[in-house]
Amino acid sequence: MSRLMKASVLTCVMLGAVVSSATAQTATGSILAKANVLKALTVTAGGDLDFGLVVAGVNKTIATSAGGAGKFTIEGQANQAVNVSFTSLPATLSGTGPAIPISYTGAYSGTNSAGSGTSFSPSVGLNISNQALSGAGFMYIFLGGTVSPAAGQTPGVYQGTVTIEVGYNGY
Repeated sequence: MSRLMKASVLTCVMLGAVVSSATAQTATGSILAKANVLKALTVTAGGDLDFGLVVAGVNKTIATSAGGAGKFTIEGQANQAVNVSFTSLPATLSGTGPAIPISYTGAYSGTNSAGSGTSFSPSVGLNISNQALSGAGFMYIFLGGTVSPAAGQTPGVYQGTVTIEVGYNGY
């Protein structure tokens, strides 16, 4: 073999070793893909907003802390903030005669006690970004209000459906 050929073969072998060693010097890294699943939210109706017997022409009010107040129980992930909105909050109650106007008051609490609740306006809804579900994962919504039957209101049962929607803040 000629010297030139030997030098060429040796050069190719050395270049191959350099290329081979360059690809052998790779680095790797790893991360975890994670998700922390929140407990599903549930809403339970605890009692109707019940004005009981109402006299025609006389307004009747039920406080959020009184018997007859409506109540919803929300359960979910402890200490997580939620949005509460009323998707159905009728302005009148329908029945056997002309509709009866109704207005609402509300309170929410981390305990099952309306007396310790924070007041809010149900017509505006509730976005609790600084108040989360309790450490046990509960929030209680109490609903009061006033009905204003007309002086000649037709006797009978009048009603309307109140519906809330609850979701975690930011989700």
